[in-house]
Amino acid sequence: MGSMYRGALIGAAGMGLLTLSIPAAAAEFDAATNARRSSMILPSSIFEVAGADETDRATKDQLRRAGTEMIPAENLKKSAANPQPLATPAPPAPPSAPMAVEPQTPVPSKTVPVQTPVVRPEPDGAMALAGPYLRIDAGFGVSMNADGTQSAGNLSRGTIGNAPLFGGGIGYRFNDSFRSDVTFSYRTDAKVRATTAAGNSAATEVNGLSIMLNGYWDIMKLDAITPYVGAGLGYARLSTPSMTTTGGIANEGGADQSNLAWALMLGGTYQLSKEAAIDVGYRFIDLGKFTQAASTTYDDLMVHEARAGFRYAF
Repeated sequence: MGSMYRGALIGAAGMGLLTLSIPAAAAEFDAATNARRSSMILPSSIFEVAGADETDRATKDQLRRAGTEMIPAENLKKSAANPQPLATPAPPAPPSAPMAVEPQTPVPSKTVPVQTPVVRPEPDGAMALAGPYLRIDAGFGVSMNADGTQSAGNLSRGTIGNAPLFGGGIGYRFNDSFRSDVTFSYRTDAKVRATTAAGNSAATEVNGLSIMLNGYWDIMKLDAITPYVGAGLGYARLSTPSMTTTGGIANEGGADQSNLAWALMLGGTYQLSKEAAIDVGYRFIDLGKFTQAASTTYDDLMVHEARAGFRYAF
């Protein structure tokens, strides 16, 4: 009976050891394959053998032997040779604090005023070109009457005839308002009549060449027409042939006279294109005195001229 009880007790203890050896062997296998699992092995001292009292405990040696005997040796070698550590998850990143946005002070935009040049309207888009130009002119002069003097006394009832004229010149336009030119004009022969102090009739002719420096101010643009005013200063050379008289007075030879001349102008320009323009105007010109070879001298030759011309800029 005692042997049977001891056999039953030994069998129960063996079954308890077997029950405890299985988790212990699994924990040892995890220690060979994973470092993290090996840390989870608990000491065998805390396990009690099933069916034994609290004083009966399996030793650590017994648990290790039971585990290694149950696992094939080749599996133990492979696990020990190639341990596969578990990847440790990265700790979550701390939440980032929201960035403080500094308020932007609005910068007032600087508005640059655009200056639009004032352009006077031109016919068909034509605008007079600044720069040099050429001109040709023709006209007709109405002379003012002029008396004169002789050594024997004053001439009276002097008349000077009208005569055509022509000329040309070169000029320069500086801007839309101002231009200047140098012109020459030739006045053809005009008949001169007078009465001597003795009551005899005297007859001659006069012609003249003038070279003038002129300046013009274009007042404004009226559609295709630009009115202007101008003035000029220059040189005049007046020539006379022989003077004949009646009543037994001897003839008197002709002469040339050089004078300072001046002029005032008023007119208008019709712009045909950027380069071409027609100029129509009036000129009053004082050409100075003219003489005969002896003692006869006539008063200033002053002429009202109507002129028309063509200008071409280049």
